[in-house]
Amino acid sequence: MTQIGLSRACRTRLMTEEGFETAADLVTTDLKDLQNAIEYVNKAFGNQTGAARIYFPPNRISRVKALAVYLKRCDTINAIPDIRLNDLTKIHEFVLKFPSWTGKSDETDDIVKNKDIKFEPTKFKSFRDNFKTLLCAIRGCRGITLEYIIRNGTYVRSPPEEIPEPDVDSNDIIAASATLHGPAFDHDNARVYTILRTILTGTTGWNIISKFAPRRDGRKAFTALKAHFQGNSYFDFMRSQASNLMTKTFYNGDKQKFKWEDFVAIHLEAHSLYEETGETLSETMKIMNLKANIRDGAGLENTIEAARTSPTANATFDNYVNFLTEGITSKRGRAETFKISHPRQVASVRQSYKRGGGDRNTRNGRNRYQTGGSKLSSKGKPFQCEGKTLYPDKNYSNSEYNALSTGQKDSLKRAHRLRKVYHNDDKTVASQLTTDSISQISDAIIAGVQRAQNDNENGRHSTDSSPVTPSIASQFKKRRTES
Repeated sequence: MTQIGLSRACRTRLMTEEGFETAADLVTTDLKDLQNAIEYVNKAFGNQTGAARIYFPPNRISRVKALAVYLKRCDTINAIPDIRLNDLTKIHEFVLKFPSWTGKSDETDDIVKNKDIKFEPTKFKSFRDNFKTLLCAIRGCRGITLEYIIRNGTYVRSPPEEIPEPDVDSNDIIAASATLHGPAFDHDNARVYTILRTILTGTTGWNIISKFAPRRDGRKAFTALKAHFQGNSYFDFMRSQASNLMTKTFYNGDKQKFKWEDFVAIHLEAHSLYEETGETLSETMKIMNLKANIRDGAGLENTIEAARTSPTANATFDNYVNFLTEGITSKRGRAETFKISHPRQVASVRQSYKRGGGDRNTRNGRNRYQTGGSKLSSKGKPFQCEGKTLYPDKNYSNSEYNALSTGQKDSLKRAHRLRKVYHNDDKTVASQLTTDSISQISDAIIAGVQRAQNDNENGRHSTDSSPVTPSIASQFKKRRTES
C-alpha cells in the first residue's frame, strides 16, 4: 500500500481497523464491500479529530480498487505475483485497465432471451459454436467471461504458482488457465447449467443433461453432450463430409449464384472440419485440393502457371488464394471495362409508328381522316357530324337510327368500319395495309393487265385498219383514270 501512494494513516486504518492485513484479504473481499469500507471512513471524517481524521481521495480509492482486481485475476489463474514489482507506475496501468476488467455480471437472463440458439442433434457443431459465442458475451462473478467453464481437457487442482508478473490482461490466457474450483467457479458453473437448460428443455439434449440438475453442474453437462454427439462415428462423418466438400465442388468461373469467394469458403469449411477431428491438412494438400478443382472454363491457366513458379504463393494456402484472387480481380476489372451494352431493339412495328401515344395516322388518339364534315373516331369516341354528336359504340334503336340524316348515317357507318379496322385483333392501319389492302391492290393490277391483253388480242383480229393498238401499260393507265 505504501508503493501505491497511500499515506501512513490510510494504510493503518485499512490494515488495523478494516482488516485488510494481507493481499489474500483483498482477493477474498468483494469489491463492493471494499468500496463501502472506504466510503464509511470518508463519511466519518468530519466527526473525527486529530489522528482519527482520515480521508481517502478519489484517486487513492481508484488505486486500491485496481490493485484488488489485479490480485483477484492473479488468483483466478492460480498465480502469486511479486507484489514488490507493483509500484505507482504499475498501479496507474491497472487503473486504466480497471473498466475492461470489470463489468456487469448479471446479464445472463437478457442475453438468453435475446439469443436464438436452436439445438439439432445432426448439427451439434453449429450448436456448440453458437453456445460458446453466447458464453463469450457473458461476464461471470470472477470478472471474466464464461467460456472458461466449457473449455476442453481435464482439470487437476494444483497449488498456486509463483509468477513475478502474470499476464492477466489476455482473455485467452485467462479462459485457458482459470481454476475450476472455489465459490466463484461454482457460481459461474451453475449459471452455465441454467443457460443449457433454457436451450435444451424439450429436446433430446435435455435427456442427457437432466441428471446434472441437482448440482447444476454446467461443465459436466456440456461434457456429456459432447461425448454423446461427438463420438468416433461423428468424427468419421465429419472427415467424409470435409472430403466431399473439397473433391466435389468445382470452380468454372464466376456465376450469378457461385463466385470465387464461395469456392474458397467451401475449402476453408472443409479445413475446419478436419481440424475438429484432430487431423490437420498440410498447406501443400490444401493447395493441391483447391487447384485440382479449378476447371479450364475459369480462365486462370496463366495465373496458376505463374503461381507454380512463385515460392511465396505456394508457402501457405492463404498466400495461394490471395495470389489467384489478384488474377480474378484483374479479370473482373477488364470484363467490366470492355462490357458492351445490349443494342436497342424495336419491340414491334406498331411502336415504331406511335407518336405521342397515337398511331401514325392519328394525332393524340384522334383519327385525322375527315368525311362529310365529321371527324371520325377510330377508337369508338364520340364525334360531331352535321351538328349532332354520334357514338360509334352505341347500339342505336330503329327509331333513333331512322331519325338521323343520310349524311349522319353514312358517317356512323364509316366510323364503325374504321373502328373495326383499327381494333380487330389489335391491328393498326399499317398492318392492314400489309395484308388485306395490298392483296386487293394486287388483284386489281392483275385484272387490269388481263383486260388490256384481251383488248390487244381483239385488235389483231379486227378488219379495221386503225392505228397500232396502244400498249398494255397505256391502256391500264387509261382505265385507272376513267375509274
